[in-house]
Amino acid sequence: MNETLKPRPAPIRRLDRWTAHLAPVAHGLFVAVLICGALQVVRRPRFAKIHLPLVAAMSAVAGTGSDCPLTVIEQNARERAGLERHPTGFVSHYLVEPFHPAGITPAIRKALIAAWVIPNLVGYAAAIRRPRSEERGRLSAITR
Repeated sequence: MNETLKPRPAPIRRLDRWTAHLAPVAHGLFVAVLICGALQVVRRPRFAKIHLPLVAAMSAVAGTGSDCPLTVIEQNARERAGLERHPTGFVSHYLVEPFHPAGITPAIRKALIAAWVIPNLVGYAAAIRRPRSEERGRLSAITR
């Protein structure tokens, strides 16, 4: 922890601790929506209004090599709460390192990108090919 910072009051430290513990939960949900969101778009096309901005934001973060803002929030909250910071980001620390202690290697990076891109391609392809609800209504009336 930075020695120049003044000690924080207990309620603020408690809030930092809560933030440090809830940020990975939010991060996990974010990752789940990134991976599975396109499949939800197949059922509810309006969900694309939520999913596509998340994909664009993640693409920008990944494309620039920046730290994910949720990781920054978690790490800063952990430091302010007096907890140890993780040396890596969310995906590496919580999803890769428990199974592969060496962290994210180039092969694992490719697998992670595939696990993110493939469900999105499949989901959006299915959403584009799926008839609109009014067309489905006419088709079901015709087939009855």
